[in-house]
Amino acid sequence: MAHCNTIFQQILKLIRRHHFSRLYALNMEIAAPKPEQAPCVPTSYAARFAHGAFWSFVGMVGARLATFLGAVVAARFLGQVGFGELAMIQSTIGLLGTFAGFGIGMTAIKYVAELKGKDPKRTGRIIALTYLVSWTTGGLMALVCIAAAPWLAARTINAPHLVPELRLASLLLLVSAGFGPQGGILVGCQAFRAIARINWWQGLLSLPLTIVLVWLAGLRGVILALFFSTLLGGVLSSLALRKEYRNFHFKLDFLGAWKEKAILWQFSLPSFLDSTLYTPVLWAANAILVNRPNGYAELGLFNAAMQFNWLITALNSISAQVAIPMLSEIYGGDEHERFGKAFSLNLRLNWGVAIAMGFIVLGFSPWLLNIFGNKFQGGGEVLTLTVCFTVVSVACGIPGQSFLSSGRAWIMFAMQSVWAGLLLLAAYFLIPIFKAKGLALSFLVAYSLALILQLYVIKYLFGKVTISGSYPLLLSCCTLIIMALFIKYILLVNYLYCCILIGLSMASIYFIFRKDHTLLQVVISQYKSVIQGRF
Repeated sequence: MAHCNTIFQQILKLIRRHHFSRLYALNMEIAAPKPEQAPCVPTSYAARFAHGAFWSFVGMVGARLATFLGAVVAARFLGQVGFGELAMIQSTIGLLGTFAGFGIGMTAIKYVAELKGKDPKRTGRIIALTYLVSWTTGGLMALVCIAAAPWLAARTINAPHLVPELRLASLLLLVSAGFGPQGGILVGCQAFRAIARINWWQGLLSLPLTIVLVWLAGLRGVILALFFSTLLGGVLSSLALRKEYRNFHFKLDFLGAWKEKAILWQFSLPSFLDSTLYTPVLWAANAILVNRPNGYAELGLFNAAMQFNWLITALNSISAQVAIPMLSEIYGGDEHERFGKAFSLNLRLNWGVAIAMGFIVLGFSPWLLNIFGNKFQGGGEVLTLTVCFTVVSVACGIPGQSFLSSGRAWIMFAMQSVWAGLLLLAAYFLIPIFKAKGLALSFLVAYSLALILQLYVIKYLFGKVTISGSYPLLLSCCTLIIMALFIKYILLVNYLYCCILIGLSMASIYFIFRKDHTLLQVVISQYKSVIQGRF
């Protein structure tokens, strides 16, 4: 009996200990005490940034991986010319989609994030307005695509035989614009985990569909696969949004949606004007290339090289979603010196990682394009130039975040206009001489000059502290460009050269954190907390 009592007492101790640990864990979740970190980094900001960045990264990997594998499948079935035709169709639909979008996605992000906790009724009206506008503009641009397809095919892209494909792609344009606000609403609700799930399921289900349809119908099959993939993403997003609507008590009010029409002119229009520059300019540069002899094959080569740029822009794509609101709050508190330091840190972090990844991609460039097939083996120089301008483009995007967060949207629009003019001017002179390499060189020239101008403006507006510490990265970027331009002359021993480039990439990482050890500690601790809390 005494032995049984001892066992019973031990069991009670274990139960109490387990119960206490559960209560302690629950208390930790509610209280959320601040972890040790640098005083200049608010805990709530770091935690939100780490949580959002982690799941944004997971979702981005799923979406990019599916896009990359789909591109590889399409390239192998279609060949170099067919893959170039697909790129031009996607560029045309992207151009029309810019006008169909009308900045509605960014409008949804801003107003849902701002009002979801304060005014659910107004949020419901704004969400309804974004849907009405997106489906209306999407339908109008789809009709324009159908009606103008003969003219677009014959006069602008020099491919009269692509009229049926352009008309088929109008379905893709319609659903892309119609479902466009969904992503912005989910971001505004901070449902980053749901977005990650959607991207992975969409990628897993669309890839086998792409293989089957491209095998059965060629180029038209790829377009149909893109349409069904977008439709699937819209359905999955709708299911995820039903949960968010219940959580935040949103009720979509389509009858009262027009009461919120003022936001279309106050926010959607300037966002639209800023977003209209890149896609039309890219389309125009592509059109210059395809109107040259063997132009579609050259564009296919350039399009294949562009498939690797996500490796370089990954961090920037993730951090941009959370950097703008954080910078906005710092600037709104009249902490201009701290704003300048935050910009400097953001620039060094994103640009430094981009340079490091650029060196790695450059080191493996002799083998990467072989993934797309034997017909793409001659594009090594195009890939190296693409790596260079992608690295510079990452640095160009950081000043834009600061212009937006400080309320200087028109300055950002002016900077984008200068970049667009430089790109078209360079493309007009360089593409006839160098073809696909000329297009890549045009991007490199435009981004480099635009970066110099933007850094000068940033220094003028916010002081020298904004560009302090970035000179080693500028030197690393110049080294990358020089090695890329002369890669065919110095590529004597492939493996040794690759090791040198990887070593240089590690040096770039060192330059990021050599004065910011606390930043590295915060990043590691926050990601550990996210992973431990989720898995």
